[in-house]
Amino acid sequence: MQKTTLIQASIIAPTGAVAISLGAQLAHHNVGTTALVAVLTCVTATGLNLARQISEGFRTTLYTCPANDCPVSIRAAGTSKTELERLHALATDHSKHGTDR
Repeated sequence: MQKTTLIQASIIAPTGAVAISLGAQLAHHNVGTTALVAVLTCVTATGLNLARQISEGFRTTLYTCPANDCPVSIRAAGTSKTELERLHALATDHSKHGTDR
């Protein structure tokens, strides 16, 4: 499991604050415990998922083929530098994956 990044923390902290504020407002309006727990769980899960998605986006490398109308693109995450070089070479050399080999 990877450590929490600054980006994740900057999303998770406000999510917690929003959940606490929303919980206090709902409790003030006499919302039932089950509904309160459901709403707070949903808000927290949404914030955690958003933080994970953004963090993964920053850890992902995307290589696309420079040839016009070539749909090839390679997305890599968590790979070694050697593997990234190999994937870059594969994506940018149209003769290795193009239909007119």
